[in-house]
Amino acid sequence: MQARSGKKLNFLHASTILDKSSTSRYLVECRRDRGQKLNFCWEIQKRSPFQETVFYENVRIIATFAPSCCLTAMATLHAFPHLTFTPEPTTLKRWTVADYHRMGEFGILQPDERTELIAGQIIFMAAKGTLHVLALRLLSTAFDRQLTNLPFLVSTQDPIQLDDFSQPEPDCAIVRGTAFDYVNRHPSAGETVLVVEVADSTLKYDTEVKDKFYAQSGIPDYWVIDVKNRQLHIFRDPTARGYTSHEILQEPDQITPLAFPKQVMALTDILPPLTVGTDQS
Repeated sequence: MQARSGKKLNFLHASTILDKSSTSRYLVECRRDRGQKLNFCWEIQKRSPFQETVFYENVRIIATFAPSCCLTAMATLHAFPHLTFTPEPTTLKRWTVADYHRMGEFGILQPDERTELIAGQIIFMAAKGTLHVLALRLLSTAFDRQLTNLPFLVSTQDPIQLDDFSQPEPDCAIVRGTAFDYVNRHPSAGETVLVVEVADSTLKYDTEVKDKFYAQSGIPDYWVIDVKNRQLHIFRDPTARGYTSHEILQEPDQITPLAFPKQVMALTDILPPLTVGTDQS
């Protein structure tokens, strides 16, 4: 495997992530000046010549394969002065959960990088502000207290596998069983009764993008805590096109999880107190 880099690309890596008898799948990873990482994948029939160009923003990657040699990937930066839009990739690879795990095993995704897999795409997660951290602690403490002696697990910032192409890491998820039920696997969508995301800088993404994926996976109860506006978004009644019910609560409202109709939670109990500072670092 060979890789060449353009003038302002300080890192380009190409590696085989799948090698069958007749097909090789190559992953090309590129890191730009500001540290953003781009991943592209090609699956190549070993006996067939191959060339493909992929554009992403102002990066062009050309992959060339000849049966007599290995894949050559070249990345260069290009200016597009006449374009008023951002070019999208001509080929968009959907990573499977298995691919995603292998990237971690091969060191393509570093252990300290906070990522999740959504609809086959690897998403870099936003940094957590102090209000985000406090709201999550209050929420998990409230759930731990209310669900004592019930056959459910309060999972915080751990993966759940929605399908073969999505493995998000929600801030909080209530799943059936105990931790010992998930020694060799992550909870599935069918085992997840509630998902909660805490939004201090990701409200639009959590309420307009993530909600669609959770609904399509059949998650019956999805909450988004908006710490800045001190509100709670409740999404219910999932369909293939999204949730049909979206309610916004604010103090002093109370909420009852669908899976636990006898448990009542006050919104005030899961929001940081107003006396807490607004530092988001």
